[in-house]
Amino acid sequence: MQPEITDSLVKLARTLSSKEQSHFVKHLRQHKAKRESKLLKLFRLVVRQAKGELEDYKPASRSFIPANSLPPLRHLLYQKLLRFLALQFDISKRAEVSRMIDEAHLLINRGMIKEALKIARRAEQQAEQHQLQFLRLELSLLSRRLVRQFATQELQHTVAQDRQNAEGTLRTIEAEMEWHNRYEKLYLHKRLNQEEALQEALTSLPPRQQQPLPHSLEGQAYYHLGYRLKANAERDFEQELFHAQALVRLFEENDVMLTDQLPRYLRAVSNLITSYFRLGKMAAAYQKIKQMQQLKTNNYYQSAQLHSLAMSSEILYCFLTEQTQVVRRNAAGYEQLLEEYQPFIPHERYLEICYNTAVAFLTGKQYDGCLEWLNRCLIQRDNPAFQERRVGTKVGLNVETRAIALRLIVFYELGQERLLRRFIVRAKQYFKGAVPDGLQALAGIPPFLQLLQRKAEEGTVMADADALATALKQRPGFEEFVQWVEQFS
Repeated sequence: MQPEITDSLVKLARTLSSKEQSHFVKHLRQHKAKRESKLLKLFRLVVRQAKGELEDYKPASRSFIPANSLPPLRHLLYQKLLRFLALQFDISKRAEVSRMIDEAHLLINRGMIKEALKIARRAEQQAEQHQLQFLRLELSLLSRRLVRQFATQELQHTVAQDRQNAEGTLRTIEAEMEWHNRYEKLYLHKRLNQEEALQEALTSLPPRQQQPLPHSLEGQAYYHLGYRLKANAERDFEQELFHAQALVRLFEENDVMLTDQLPRYLRAVSNLITSYFRLGKMAAAYQKIKQMQQLKTNNYYQSAQLHSLAMSSEILYCFLTEQTQVVRRNAAGYEQLLEEYQPFIPHERYLEICYNTAVAFLTGKQYDGCLEWLNRCLIQRDNPAFQERRVGTKVGLNVETRAIALRLIVFYELGQERLLRRFIVRAKQYFKGAVPDGLQALAGIPPFLQLLQRKAEEGTVMADADALATALKQRPGFEEFVQWVEQFS
């Protein structure tokens, strides 16, 4: 198992590729007279911990760094590494144009006006081509600063043109922010379960037929995001699919957006696959999952998002197409990927992957494997290093509650009566706590198992099983529990 990674320096080092590590070592050596500086030694220890070869780099560093000197040196190494990555490996178009702007300012301050003007014009072309609106606005101000440095016959025309460009850019940004604000209101109200505020925001969103598609790519992205949320709230899954497809297409038809904003694209693909599942379009969902797995990532974080999303979607696809044997067959690979990318897999997604894999073993009546994955799920739930915080809700509560109930069933099937009695008591206390109403049907599992332990009469067991199955069927998502309970009715 990988060690817990909570230190920011270790987390950043965990994202480095071998090439980045090698270049950073060369960078440190170029700026130090000694080949083995303290910073370099510290970096190597941090990398070893990131790889799981060392439990904690701090005690190991005491041989060459006094304890009181470690915090500032660690901070210095973090800043150097961050600055190095920003300068050497950020190859996005936004970063490229931003560096050109900095270079133009540098040349202006050194009196090299014509040279600065050439760079500014190239930057303007790049910013316009890739719709980098804020950089376009910054460039229009830079261009006006440039023409003020010297008088020409074209001065008046140039300034007027730059002003016109700036006004057009401001109108584009205003339209983008308007759609951004509309989407953000819907998103926040839905995420925080503010039902009244959500309905009010949905009502204020005008019908799509009355709203023309924005001109800029960012405006179009928030346009489709907003109307996708509206369609979801109204249970109009065809319209939800339409906007999910349009958003994914927007990324795929613009290489810069796809390359520079890959995690954002992956979230859009996740929504699209969910829409395919809801409408029963299994072939389209499978094709999108396979297409997603072929993507090339730029760093460790992107790889974590890609692999975890592919795992989660593939497992759901296997359940919906009744191929749970595929999940059991791939479980070893899932375990390896979860260990490798654990620090950057979203907490709720990690829990869902573990729980769904456990259910796959349950359907195959392989209870040992089911218990192993349930324990992995609940251990992650209890690990504060990976928990996420949200206002007014606990991340992963739904999965956590189902895992607690399902573990009791597995204890019963494995004949572990002492463990079952102990954990039934804990489960009853848990269900008396802050468990949402939608999950309260699972509170009937512990009493039913106690009834089975007492070896009650067959008629009593059948009656309780019918009542419990009926209660579970009233809520979606409890199929694994319904299937198990119905064998006693």
